[in-house]
Amino acid sequence: MTLDSDDLNHREQPFNPKINETIHDFLEAQKKLAKSRELPPGTEFKCHRCGDCCKYYYFHLDPPKELIEIIVTDGEATPHGAWIMVKEAGDEEDKIRLNMPVWSKPKDGQIPMLNFKGNLSLDVIEFLKVTKRRHGYWVLNDVDGIVCYSPSYCASLVGRNRCKIYEKRPKVCRMYTCGRYPKEGRR
Repeated sequence: MTLDSDDLNHREQPFNPKINETIHDFLEAQKKLAKSRELPPGTEFKCHRCGDCCKYYYFHLDPPKELIEIIVTDGEATPHGAWIMVKEAGDEEDKIRLNMPVWSKPKDGQIPMLNFKGNLSLDVIEFLKVTKRRHGYWVLNDVDGIVCYSPSYCASLVGRNRCKIYEKRPKVCRMYTCGRYPKEGRR
């Protein structure tokens, strides 16, 4: 999958005016939920088909320590930016490219852009292609490392909460465990 001009057109990319707030709020809400509902090991969960896993997707990157140091050195108090999945000349596989404006270091009225590219697992690449979530936002989180977030719904979601490719869904979808709704009497 290669990029065409529409992929780079900002009007075609998901818009989120509260990028930091949304990502951090989402992660904090997940952590609070997990802590408030400490359940015994071995608890089984049931899917209630709320569809949240098909609407809001995020994943963690584990970049080299040197890259984190560059991001922190050149970044603001909360380094963040946009990400896009790309396959450029010379790349054998799709990669993730992260961009970050360095607001604190303008040159000649221009805001420099720090960008870096890295590998994704084949399972994540397949998932991003199938769901058509090839771009979104990222933030450097002091606990989780780099968190990549996609505010766009999965392209296979039909109606409110039905997956049109459920039987052939990607491995990332099959492995996902929500952990919200414990099965009654199963502990």
